[in-house]
Amino acid sequence: MGRRQASRAGLATVEVRSRPLGAVIARCLARNATSLQATRLEGLALIAGPIALQGAVLSGVGRGRAYGLGLLCLRPADIDVSPVLHS
Repeated sequence: MGRRQASRAGLATVEVRSRPLGAVIARCLARNATSLQATRLEGLALIAGPIALQGAVLSGVGRGRAYGLGLLCLRPADIDVSPVLHS
């Protein structure tokens, strides 16, 4: 998820780490097979728009949503983010 997609999802990114997972072959009954490049993104973000974030958690983000990609997993930060809030 890039910064633009994160912003649409109600997140203000602070730190993002990316790890490519390789190609995923997606099949849909009405279409031919499609190859998608899967990437795992982990990082730290602040919730800027709770309503937008709720929608993103429920429906996913990105172009691969229909194929089971684009899922968001959230958990509280392990670190104190108050310096980030005040800078």
